[in-house]
Amino acid sequence: MAKSKTDIIKEYLAANPEAKGKDAAAALKKHGITAQYFYVIKSNLSKGKKPAKKRVKKKAAKKKVVRRKIGSAVEVSVEELQTAAEFAARFGGLDKLSAAITALRQFQVN
Repeated sequence: MAKSKTDIIKEYLAANPEAKGKDAAAALKKHGITAQYFYVIKSNLSKGKKPAKKRVKKKAAKKKVVRRKIGSAVEVSVEELQTAAEFAARFGGLDKLSAAITALRQFQVN
């Protein structure tokens, strides 16, 4: 029974484990094996020897934004609420800021 090219390459690699493609192609030329074919078979054979790596799905690091509806159509994130609280504290308190916003609404032109 005739040996396949893969069997010939396996035998050659068993005898010459550090063989490179050009050297192997020269040695296996009489069997019609090219350097490229040698590399493909050698690569496929070596894949079975390594332990399989587990693929771990990496979740994209998304910034979680929690949105709360205030009023009827306005969405405010937690970060925005924190910024508003800091601003209110710098402005002199929530009551003073609320009065300023009410005054601004009176001047606002739609």
